[in-house]
Amino acid sequence: MNEDHVDVDPEEHLPPEGVLDHWDAVVADMEATVEEYREEGWDVVEVFPGDIAPTSGQHATVDRFGLDLVVPGELARELSELVTADDAAFDACSVFRAVETGIVFLVIVVEDTDRGIAVIAPAFYDSDDEVAQDMVERATREGEMRTHVRDLSSEHVATFTHDDPSLFFPPAKE
Repeated sequence: MNEDHVDVDPEEHLPPEGVLDHWDAVVADMEATVEEYREEGWDVVEVFPGDIAPTSGQHATVDRFGLDLVVPGELARELSELVTADDAAFDACSVFRAVETGIVFLVIVVEDTDRGIAVIAPAFYDSDDEVAQDMVERATREGEMRTHVRDLSSEHVATFTHDDPSLFFPPAKE
C-alpha cells in the first residue's frame, strides 16, 4: 500500500447541487445566442470553460474579483490573440440570467462592435456561497463586474470588465 496516498473527496470537485439539472439548458441558450450572432455576420468565439469559480479578491495571492473561467490551451491562445490585438476594443456586454435553486446561471456576451467579434460564455455560481456573496458585495462596491479567463496552467488570458454588475446578480427580492 502506498503510504503517500491522499484521499480526495470527489464531492468537493462537483458543481453545486442543481447545476447539472439546468446546465444543458444554459448551453442550449448559449448555442442559440451564438447562432443569432453568426446569422447577423459576427465572428463568434465560444468559450466553454472547464471550470468556473467566483472570486472575491480576498485571497492572499490573488486580488481579482469576479467570475474565473478556465479554458483549454487552444481556446486560450485564440482568445489571447483577439484581446491583445492593437485594434481590440470589447465595448459592449449582454448577460442572459436565470436563477434556479439558488444557482445563478449566465450566458455572457462581450462584443467588440468595431471588429464584429463576440465572445460568448456560459457560467454559473451558487448565490449562497460565501465567496460568491463577497464577489457580489465587491462588484457592487466597485460598480463593475469582471470575467477573468485563464488557461489550464493558470496563466491569465483576458479580463472583461462589465459596467453593470447587477446583470450578474440574482434579481432583487421585492
